[in-house]
Amino acid sequence: MELDNIKNSWKQENQQIVANVHLNRTALMKKISAETNRMKRKNLLLLLFRIPFPIVILVMLFSHLHIQNMVNFYIGIVLFLAFACFASWGLIKYYLNLRKLDITNSYLDNKKTIRELELYKLNVTKRNYYCSPVGIAGIFLMINAPLFTTTEGAIMLLLIMAVMAASIFINLKYVLPAQFKRLNKEMEEIRKMEEE
Repeated sequence: MELDNIKNSWKQENQQIVANVHLNRTALMKKISAETNRMKRKNLLLLLFRIPFPIVILVMLFSHLHIQNMVNFYIGIVLFLAFACFASWGLIKYYLNLRKLDITNSYLDNKKTIRELELYKLNVTKRNYYCSPVGIAGIFLMINAPLFTTTEGAIMLLLIMAVMAASIFINLKYVLPAQFKRLNKEMEEIRKMEEE
């Protein structure tokens, strides 16, 4: 009789443990899914902000600009728009690749997708930073800024280069690796759940 009671209590405890493990898995999957969706929404908002940004810059320039040299102006607008289109295309392609991330896929598929996203994002960021002097030169040509002929122009150019170098360093050293470290941590949690 006592042995039957012990067996019954073990069965009940095992059933409770199984139910708790299932609840924990479900809660963890909901949490990871919510975080992944939040990251996707955040990237979409950044994309929606960055795409019209060049148009805003052009509107601001046109509203306060008195064109003095038409050749420089047209060369500048072509350089700026080429850079803006180039950068926007990279961001759009990144977002489309990010949408492919699905936590219901297997661990290896997600790990591969995250790795591809990480490499693509790093390449796009580097490429945009390398090409940003073209966009900046376009703006300076449009406004006919005297960069090398005056002290103020040279100081402005040095300040822009210093801010750009700091931005490149911070983004490539801290911001991007932190984003993907968080994704890799979530993928490890999924892998552990799949093994259980």
